[in-house]
Amino acid sequence: MEMNIFKNLWAKYIWGSVIVVGIGLLFIFLPLGNKLRYLSYDFLFLFQNQKPPDDVVLVYMDEQSHHELEQPYDRTWDRRLHAELLNKITEQGARLVFYDIVFEMVSSKPESDAALADAIKKNGSVVLAASLTQRRESLSSQEIIIPPEASFRRVTRAWGVLQMHSVNPRLILTGTPDFESATWKAAAILNPSINERLDNRLSERWINYLGPPNSFSSISFHKAYLDDPESRNLFKDKIVFIGSRYITGFTGTAKDTFFTPYSLLGFPPANGIEIHANSVINLLKGNWLNRLNRGSEFAIVTVYGILVSILLVLLTPRVGIIVALFIGVMVAVSSILLSWQTFTFYNWLVPAGVQTMIAYVWAVGTKYYQETRRKLRLKKAFSAYLSPVMAQQVAESDIDFAPGGELKEVTILFTDLEGFTTLSDSTNPNEISEILNTYFSLTSNHVLHENGTILKYIGDAVFAVWGAPLEDPQQANNAVKAALGMIESTRDKKVYGHPLRT
Repeated sequence: MEMNIFKNLWAKYIWGSVIVVGIGLLFIFLPLGNKLRYLSYDFLFLFQNQKPPDDVVLVYMDEQSHHELEQPYDRTWDRRLHAELLNKITEQGARLVFYDIVFEMVSSKPESDAALADAIKKNGSVVLAASLTQRRESLSSQEIIIPPEASFRRVTRAWGVLQMHSVNPRLILTGTPDFESATWKAAAILNPSINERLDNRLSERWINYLGPPNSFSSISFHKAYLDDPESRNLFKDKIVFIGSRYITGFTGTAKDTFFTPYSLLGFPPANGIEIHANSVINLLKGNWLNRLNRGSEFAIVTVYGILVSILLVLLTPRVGIIVALFIGVMVAVSSILLSWQTFTFYNWLVPAGVQTMIAYVWAVGTKYYQETRRKLRLKKAFSAYLSPVMAQQVAESDIDFAPGGELKEVTILFTDLEGFTTLSDSTNPNEISEILNTYFSLTSNHVLHENGTILKYIGDAVFAVWGAPLEDPQQANNAVKAALGMIESTRDKKVYGHPLRT
């Protein structure tokens, strides 16, 4: 018996571990867990307060600039405006100018194009953008790069593709195998060692956001262009990003806004120019976030799944829920703190949330299953001695069936079949068996009907009790009722001609 219990305990541990670990691995290795992976990343930014660097300025081509500078929404801006603003930025001594705008075609004003090309050349540290599109055919797709217009491409310091991941905008995109991104080009200009230090340009890097949307220093295009007091000496030694904001749609790009981790706190979506600014600074400082490799995630999920499933099975459901919540919170907090120390994160919501919850459900489920089985066994064991109602009550009760006893006041009933001794000496065994079966059936029904407990059959006698194992305030009355019922039901009953008088 002890060996069977031991095996059952280990079965709970083993099956619980297999289920909890298996579900955790599904969330780690299948697309099923992508949402939790993104949330594991997003939550990192809700508990820290970073400050963007002071040497970055964003110039927004916003609605007010369209209005103040009389530029239409449905056509390209006059590039003379870009040329004149770029000359002012150059005069103030900016370190680099990044255009989140694609100047891909010759405009209707050649003189404005020439002025912009001259301003780009004079600056010497301008990064222009190329657009990247996908041309899909029946069985394949092809990437098409549309570079800046030739007159700008010849004089700019560098140009690269503008990329934004359609599914996961949290990634720093550094271009295609053949073309580097504009963000990579900008970071390499500011720190030429990047090309040597970062040997795998296309490796996965996650943006380390330096603050919520609108955290960078910024100014509207028209204020900088019209020499607003805010723009005086604003660009000295700064990295300048120029691009559109919200509905300003025809500066060479469409309206581009993206949700960030701070969107969970109610912040508005970030503009593409802010995403690029964060990416450039991350590449420049090397402080992007890395995702832990799959092998390490596999080890964490496996070890944690085994430990938490065994621990929670050992606890009661009430204690287990407290321990499960505590463990889940501790895993979350430690994972977040470790991520900021190492700039590495993993899908910690799987162990902290999914596996902890599954382990608790398994622990409660196994205890419920065992308790149900225990009650069914008790009910079955007592069904021959108790009425169905009383058998159910005993199974549901907290009666201790351990060896020992308890002193109680009860009412006991013994019966006797009149003349059985003489009858047994002169009657064949088959008839004796039929007589006893009939007699016990009649008398036992009255015991059970009056909520008594049949303790045993002794020869031709029925031994019954009231007031145990369950309390019965009417135990004496019920015992008398059962006795009267027995006498009445057997008064005129005969089997093989023998009377069954009690």
